[in-house]
Amino acid sequence: MEAFGLYQCLHQPTRVTSTCSSLIDHVYANHPNLVSALSVGSPLSTSNHLSVCLHLSVISKLPKSPMCELWFYNKADFESIAEILDSLLAGLPNPSTSGVDKAWSNFKSTFLRIITEMVPHKLVKTRKSLPWLTKAARHYMQMRDRAHREAKKFNTASLWEKFRSLRNQTINILRQEKREESFFPVPVITSDHLQSLLESSSHAIPGPSSCSIMCYDWFRLSYKSIRSSRPIQPSLFFLFLF
Repeated sequence: MEAFGLYQCLHQPTRVTSTCSSLIDHVYANHPNLVSALSVGSPLSTSNHLSVCLHLSVISKLPKSPMCELWFYNKADFESIAEILDSLLAGLPNPSTSGVDKAWSNFKSTFLRIITEMVPHKLVKTRKSLPWLTKAARHYMQMRDRAHREAKKFNTASLWEKFRSLRNQTINILRQEKREESFFPVPVITSDHLQSLLESSSHAIPGPSSCSIMCYDWFRLSYKSIRSSRPIQPSLFFLFLF
């Protein structure tokens, strides 16, 4: 694995029986100094498979929002653009003498230069898209805004009723998308949590199934206790291998 730039960080046995011990859980990293607090803990229930805990010293950085060019074609002076193009097209080289590629390159550069000069534009920073703003939600938001503009322009009872109906549908769809894309914070697992889990579980059935049930119960209770609080970022990762 070292030939591929990966290094083994765990050197302790992770499965211990009465007759032998072996390392069956491998933790590879291309930067071993980023893996700290690597330890092998006690097994869950009566399993001979030990738990592996580690801490990754990695700081996640959100990528910067890219800049995009916003063009205001509704404020462009198309009459002036047409006059300038008519005067400049006469001076472009003839494709039959200069070649098609050169003629197209001259026309393209001239056309883009005129559009850049005559059409107002500016650079704007793109906003990060929210996970619950799906294609269907954006479609209803556009219909809602269009209905609101028509209702303000003509000011009729039917148009206002149409706007209120689309507004309520948009609110319901956004609420539904938010529920489906709800944030599920991952609780932090430490060795103390595992020890308390084992000590408090007196009804566990020996075997991997009991370990899975206990872990599920612990995650469920932890999730209920932190749903109403500030979301936390996971700093410790735990690996279950059955």
